[in-house]
Amino acid sequence: MIKKISNSLENSFKKKVVALYESAFPPDERRRSEEFLRLVEEEPLFQLDVFVNERDEFVGFFTKWVWDDFRYGEHFAVSPEFRGGGYGREILEEEFRDDNRPLLLEVELPENEMACRRIGFYQRNGFRLWEEIPYVQPSYGPGLASLEMKLMTRGDIELTADDERIRRFRRCVYGV
Repeated sequence: MIKKISNSLENSFKKKVVALYESAFPPDERRRSEEFLRLVEEEPLFQLDVFVNERDEFVGFFTKWVWDDFRYGEHFAVSPEFRGGGYGREILEEEFRDDNRPLLLEVELPENEMACRRIGFYQRNGFRLWEEIPYVQPSYGPGLASLEMKLMTRGDIELTADDERIRRFRRCVYGV
């Protein structure tokens, strides 16, 4: 059983969230920590959900940008000591419990075993991989690379490469 602490970086979890953020994502796939913390504190469209278990131990986090008609899940990580225990599935279900707007994610290209396992995890949890849609994750800052990725969605959304939702998604994501 998990508990969500919405849009919060309580002091007791701040260091753990930042440490997991830095260890779970390579530099080209994340913002600098200072920018991440600034967004959490100052950007109303950016939301951080911290998850703890029944013993109030930090389990993981989920960050998202929330617009009127869809959400973009930017980063999702479970602490290594809790991986494989069903917490990831619980976190995703919690993210849909109160908000059923479509959720879009970026995933690595399915070019290695770990990327394929991540994609499989999302598919088992109701996400669809849009293999035919080209997508490039914009750079997270100076000196960081843009990366070719794939999109996945969950919720009532159908996409095509020239779909207005994809154009709007790109405008929203590229603008942040």
